[in-house]
Amino acid sequence: MAYVYFFSLALLLKVLCALAGLTAAMWLWGSLLDQHEHDPARVRASMFLVVVLVATTELILVLSGVVAPWVLLVSLTANIWGSFDAVLRFPAAHEVESFFSIKQFVLLLIKTFAFLRGFESVKMHVMKAICVLIFNTWCLPVLYLMALPLDACENVHSNDE
Repeated sequence: MAYVYFFSLALLLKVLCALAGLTAAMWLWGSLLDQHEHDPARVRASMFLVVVLVATTELILVLSGVVAPWVLLVSLTANIWGSFDAVLRFPAAHEVESFFSIKQFVLLLIKTFAFLRGFESVKMHVMKAICVLIFNTWCLPVLYLMALPLDACENVHSNDE
């Protein structure tokens, strides 16, 4: 039996392409935010579409057998109670010590560990695992933080204290 390398040059190139895609997504998101800087309803609608797209890709991964079915339950819980809740509250200002921020961080960790444990064969689907962790899990909080207004008068007063 021939020895198969888990990490290869092709995998490195795929990771670099994924990072280039992430850079392009951040640039496009920044451009959208620049165009609609003072229109929170438009930004909220765009964030809602991103959350729906993420949930759809996670459903496709489960239906295609790449991820275990129990991961969908964890993912939907994190998406509804975490991401969708953040979209509904946007552009509310939250302190780092608030329940909202702690909840978001804990849900992010749970979703990350669920996907790491839920892939049926990480060796076979290593690139899909990397893309899910980068785009579907860790990119959403970055997009939310990018969308928060810098001007304090544009923030909505938080109600979770």
